Amino acid sequence: GASFAEITAALSCFGIDPDDNPGRLERYELGGVRVLLDFAHNPHGVHALAPSVRQLRESGRLFVTLGQAGDRSQEDLDQLAVEVAALGPDRVFLRPMPGYERGEAAGEVDFLERALALATPGDLVVVLVHYQRAEVRAWLAARLSR
Repeated sequence: GASFAEITAALSCFGIDPDDNPGRLERYELGGVRVLLDFAHNPHGVHALAPSVRQLRESGRLFVTLGQAGDRSQEDLDQLAVEVAALGPDRVFLRPMPGYERGEAAGEVDFLERALALATPGDLVVVLVHYQRAEVRAWLAARLSR
């Protein structure tokens, strides 16, 4: 029952607030470095995200951070790697997912700090995160308020 004008008005402002669609295309900027936070965590999700990454990348370098649960099949991991590689990243950071190791060894968790330490203005850091998204958002918010 909504009018065309009401639909247009709603869609024109949707996505301005990260809470409009949490975990999807959340954009931040830290010292000229653009950060894209997205829930994409499987090959289909990364493939669907690719056009947005290409559009946002501009001319800077691309860093991608991602993690996977320890029980994924080798085929699933290979397909995810293919989709991430298709983004053309300059560097990929693999991070552990505490509580989802499922037999895999734990590792470092400073993935975003490491990516941002290498990034310079104009670069794009894509954070594929579906676990600990609230913590990553809080970390980014704390740095934005400085």
